[in-house]
Order: sequence, then C-alpha cells, then structure tokens
Amino acid sequence: MEASFSEPNAYQTLAAAIASFHGENGYAVSNRFEVILQPPITLGKHYTDWRKVSLRCETVSLPGRNLDSMTDGNVYGPTREIVKGVTYAEDVSLSFVSSGGLEERVFFEEWQKLAFSEETWNVNYYNDYIGTIEVYVLDKGGKPAVARQPSTIPGSGGKKAPVNQESRRYGIKLWEAYPKSITATDLSQSSNNQIIRISVGFTFRYWTSLDGMRQPSTGPTAAPTGRTAPWPRLGGGNTVDVAAANLAAARTAGADDL
Repeated sequence: MEASFSEPNAYQTLAAAIASFHGENGYAVSNRFEVILQPPITLGKHYTDWRKVSLRCETVSLPGRNLDSMTDGNVYGPTREIVKGVTYAEDVSLSFVSSGGLEERVFFEEWQKLAFSEETWNVNYYNDYIGTIEVYVLDKGGKPAVARQPSTIPGSGGKKAPVNQESRRYGIKLWEAYPKSITATDLSQSSNNQIIRISVGFTFRYWTSLDGMRQPSTGPTAAPTGRTAPWPRLGGGNTVDVAAANLAAARTAGADDL
C-alpha cells in the first residue's frame, strides 16, 4: 500500500538548493569576521591598545546557548521536557597573532591584574575587571549595501555610502567577559620564522544579539526608549555605553532628575 501525504512532492530540490547558494544571500565563510574587545576603562595606559589587539585576532568561536530542561511528569500520557532555565556555553578561546614585543600578551596580562593584587594576593571586585567582546560575521564583499544600512555616511553632509564590501551580517556581544586564562607560549630553536600566537580563554556571563532588529525592548541590554542602533558608544568605538543608554532612556521617559 502506497503512503499518502497531503503534499506528495518534495519541497526541496537540488536545483533550488544550488540556486540558493548563488542568490543574493549566498553563504557565510569562516574567515570573514571581526572581533572588538572592550576592556575595563581602569586598564589605564593599556586601555587604548584594544583596537590594535582586536585587529590581530586570528581565530574565535561563536559561543552557544543551552536551555536547561526538566521532566514534567504532571501530565497524562507521555512525559515531556520543559525549560527551567538558560545557560551559556563554555569559555571562548581567542587566538592572536603576536607583534614583535608581544604587546598582545602584555595587554591580557594587565587585564588579568585588575582581578587581583600581586602584593597582597587579594582579589578585587567583580566590576573592576569585566569587559565586553563583540563578534561580527562579515559579508564576502562586492555586494551592494543591504537595505537596513543608510544610503549616506552619517555626519558626512549627505555623502553617498560606498559599495558595501565588508558589511556586518551577524553579530553578538559577550557581556561581563574577562581573560580567565592565557595559555603557554611555546618557543623553539627548531622553528624557523614561525609567528608566535597568543591564545586566551575568556569567560563571560551571557551574550546578546547586536542586530538592531533583534534587540530587546527592555532590560540592561535594550536600546533607549524609542530608538534602535546605533546606541551611545564608548570612546568612539563599537562598544555600547550601557550607562549612557540607560540615562538617555530615563530622560526620554521624563526622569531628568537622575
């Protein structure tokens, strides 16, 4: 006896699959990405190195997210799994191509020193050493700007935006991040002109989307009331100044006495 389905023909075809790869959206490649580190401002003179260090990031992983579940036995018939909480994946490892003076390693060593004292071995407050990390997946290039992007360059007096060759297509932000571990750096006389790489393991609390169309409307990671990205930024960079965003939201609501 033949099977009977409401839709007898397959929805997916080989031709449609091939066409999707050649379409406007194409496909993502793993070597087109951008990482932006934002350490605590208390890092002092090494704080300004975050742009140069971010540029030398060679590898990074997009962290996952897990829904913790439990068995719901209070139902008639088969049991089911219900969500009881959310956890975020393990530590994230980043690898950096080192400069001649290992400035990248120095940067993360100084960041770690914000968490403890080398004189007393006392640990410092949590907020003293946490920062953020932004990770973006970039376009392959050569495509016109996507519809969500402005047609003119902000602050340029109406100058047209160029063809979008490295546009951001996906982005997440890791909150309350800090360098938990700096792995050993191997040196060897047998390696000829081999570039030194610095691997750093970051721990973080959670991550959120940086897509303005997916940002929550409330909470500490939300855009100010009635606004979408761009949010207020720190130091002209790409890290959201949450305090400024919250203050702007409060003023919009009429709480000018803050």
